[in-house]
Amino acid sequence: MIRLWLMRALRMERPAPHAVSSPPSDLPSLRSGAAGPAVPPDFKEEMLASLRTEMAAVFKTELHEALKDNLSSIKAELQTVMADLSVSITNVKSDVSALKSTVGEMETSLLTCTDDISTLQAKVEHLSAELERVDNRCEDLEARSRRNNVRIVGVPEETTITNTTAAISTLLKEAFKLEKEPLLDRAHRTLQPKPNLASAPAP
Repeated sequence: MIRLWLMRALRMERPAPHAVSSPPSDLPSLRSGAAGPAVPPDFKEEMLASLRTEMAAVFKTELHEALKDNLSSIKAELQTVMADLSVSITNVKSDVSALKSTVGEMETSLLTCTDDISTLQAKVEHLSAELERVDNRCEDLEARSRRNNVRIVGVPEETTITNTTAAISTLLKEAFKLEKEPLLDRAHRTLQPKPNLASAPAP
């Protein structure tokens, strides 16, 4: 369109060709100009305005098409990025849900363990108190059982005595003038080396 208008303008401004016969040498030369018709100034201005309008329209159309292509490309890229982001967000949500489930299970397990630990602590405290009570009772019983032990000093060591318990019962009957021999559970000498003949006998 622009090329067509330019060609039209050049054709209208260019003088039209015409045949000029060379005058004979004997005739005076005529200064008859062969110029075409003159172009009005208004027509030139109209042509320039029309060219400007057409060029502006063409530039506008081409710019619109270029922007349209670029916008379409940018839109496609944004859609691709949004799709990737959507997939990533979905994966993150899935991971977060799995983590929440794991954390919930761990919290339940910890609560159960806490309850078990509290129960065990109570049992340990009870058993510790019971053990202390039994220990005190055993110590008391042992102390009471030792009250009936009699330590006899000065009994000569004779090798002919085979039954120490019976011999001590007889000795106690004679010493305290009892009617019958006392009942003894056990009688033995202290656990120490046998003394010499010059030393005192072992208890």
